[in-house]
Amino acid sequence: MSVEVLWDDEAKTIVRFVYEGKWDWNDFYTQIDAANAMMDTVSLPCVSLIDMTKSSYLPPNAAIHIRNVIQKSMSHNNSGISVFLNAGMFVEMMIGIVSKINPDIAENTEWLYTDDPAEARQMARREVEKLHATQTG
Repeated sequence: MSVEVLWDDEAKTIVRFVYEGKWDWNDFYTQIDAANAMMDTVSLPCVSLIDMTKSSYLPPNAAIHIRNVIQKSMSHNNSGISVFLNAGMFVEMMIGIVSKINPDIAENTEWLYTDDPAEARQMARREVEKLHATQTG
């Protein structure tokens, strides 16, 4: 189906990725570019909210692509923290394995996981506050 990216808040501090059905890596890379362009419009760091509520699917060759995805998405200077909503054990394990094999890409990133939508937004807001406090303080 698809991957969609949008601002999750009016302050433009949380970039939300919404996955639906069976998506492919091309869908994702297109949306990473869109998210990076969105983050180019703001000066303070953003947090990514990865909403997998409508998709538990992970396309083939995930290990290769997850490394590329982390490099591409985390290379943006306004990015660095992702909150995963309903990612499932497989996604969490794949990210863990890739980050252990490639510690350089995990150096300035953080991944948080929850299955509760309200908690996901709360976690994202809390991380935004921490990021902005370090930028302005």
